[in-house]
Amino acid sequence: MVRWRVLADAVVVIHAAYVVFVVFGLAAILIGVVLEWEWVRGFCFRLWHLVAIALVCLEAILGVMCPLTTLEDSLRARAGQWSAPESAIGNSSAKNAGSSLIPQAG
Repeated sequence: MVRWRVLADAVVVIHAAYVVFVVFGLAAILIGVVLEWEWVRGFCFRLWHLVAIALVCLEAILGVMCPLTTLEDSLRARAGQWSAPESAIGNSSAKNAGSSLIPQAG
């Protein structure tokens, strides 16, 4: 039971890191252009950032739940913990952003 909970928590950390990379990666690019940071113009950084954004967009277009959320829910179920039917981040941001205009999957 404990190992499943620890693995689920690890997935949350990885998921948060992914979100930070997407959001702050864009901020770093915008700021880095102004401050002439060379690393934000690097091909590998830009490619991985574009791929990360494209995956999120594809999930939204297809109306599928993030695989990391699905994995976390599965691990939490194995650990005997409660799992949300929707992602916690998506659920709270939808309420706060007024995204009732955006069609929801399901």
